[in-house]
Formats: sequence, structure tokens, C-alpha cells
Amino acid sequence: MYRAGPLANLGHNHVMVNRTVTGLVQVGSSIAASSFSLKVPVESFVVDDPQARREEGGDFPGDIPSDAKMGTRRNMLGAAVLNAAEFPVITVTSVSLSGTPDALNAELSIGVAGHEARISAPCILQGDEHRLTATGSMELRQTAIGLAPYSLLHGALQVEDAMQLKFSIVVPIS
Repeated sequence: MYRAGPLANLGHNHVMVNRTVTGLVQVGSSIAASSFSLKVPVESFVVDDPQARREEGGDFPGDIPSDAKMGTRRNMLGAAVLNAAEFPVITVTSVSLSGTPDALNAELSIGVAGHEARISAPCILQGDEHRLTATGSMELRQTAIGLAPYSLLHGALQVEDAMQLKFSIVVPIS
């Protein structure tokens, strides 16, 4: 997530990671006959993990002080953004899947902070006898999923609406 606004230089860019996604995948006779649903617990987001920041490159230099990470997390989980107290889980459900494994398009329904939105997510599907992996990267605007980007001082310091969403979801096959 990138900083924005006239006082952007007083803030820093953030990397958010969530490794506790759960869900159900149903593999049908074709991609179109398959589906999935995911649950993302909002309390499990980690803000500015040092390794994740390094992996994202030059826009995310150095480590962030603990108090700044805690403040960012508090703002993100607060009533003005994700409202974790009232909506502890983000849901992602496939509406339809189309394409080929190396160029898959997932039409999704996302439930976040009391809002429902539909988005399209491109991804790549790979698998072997042990696991199925879906990976992808896309720009996602917070406003497209019903969220208002965090803003401070009447917008002088804010979080940019557009965020880069990257995912890798691994499903074991038994």
C-alpha cells in the first residue's frame, strides 16, 4: 500500500501479509465446473514484515519501527477501514472461472467490512499429484470493494486507493 497526499513524505509504504487463509476448493470436470470459497481473518494481517518488505523491493526500504507498524495495523483494523470488531472475516467466493490453467480468470464476490463487491482476478493455476497452486497479481482499488482509503489531517496524509494484490494459494491434494 502506498502513501499519498501532500504530506506523503511523512509516512511510508506498507506491505500487508496474511498467511491464515482457509477455504474450500471444488475441482470439477472442467475449469468452468470448479469453484472455491476463502475466508481471510482480518486479525491475522501482519503489517510490514521485514522479509516481505525486502521481497517487494525499493519502494519498501528498511524496517519500520514497531510503534509505526502497530499504529498502521490499528488504523487498518479500525472502524474506518476493515472494522475488524464487527466484520472479523473477509470472504472471497468464485462466481465463475474461465480460461486455461496458465491464463485463468476468476470472477469473484468479495465480502469485506459489510460490503459486497464483484471483481475479476487473473491467475495461473499449476498442480501436481500433491498440490494445486493458484498465483496472481493485480491492482485493486479499495473503493472498488467498498472501502475508503485511510486518511489523516483532511487528506494531507493518506493511503493511496490503488493497492497491488499478490496471492499464492496452495491447496494440498489428498
